[in-house]
Amino acid sequence: MSPVTERGRTPPSLDAVFAVLSERYCRYVLYYFVQRDVDAASVDELEEAVRLIETCLDSAAGLETGELTETLVGESLPKLERTGAVEFDTHSETIRYCREPRLEEYAAHAAYQELGSAAYGRRSD
Repeated sequence: MSPVTERGRTPPSLDAVFAVLSERYCRYVLYYFVQRDVDAASVDELEEAVRLIETCLDSAAGLETGELTETLVGESLPKLERTGAVEFDTHSETIRYCREPRLEEYAAHAAYQELGSAAYGRRSD
């Protein structure tokens, strides 16, 4: 029998966790929620956070603003929603973070590996 989360859902499989973490923008969205320890964000806030991560990583491969918004809304957020990590209200463009412990644990580890300890630390504010 599969374990059930406090919301009554089955946690995502390891395959689902790694599939989501293999997608750059899905990973960056998770980094935002795990690092900031917040439960909701707007598409604009997530886009700003993704840009900041790309700057931190000195990534020249970032998408233009319209393309990034389209990728987040059309690809990344639906993938995260399918794993149970977020709920996306398209009308208000609000993303609610659902705290899946298994996904959060691996996302925190990936963030530490990708961003390093100086760039990735829990905020205290």
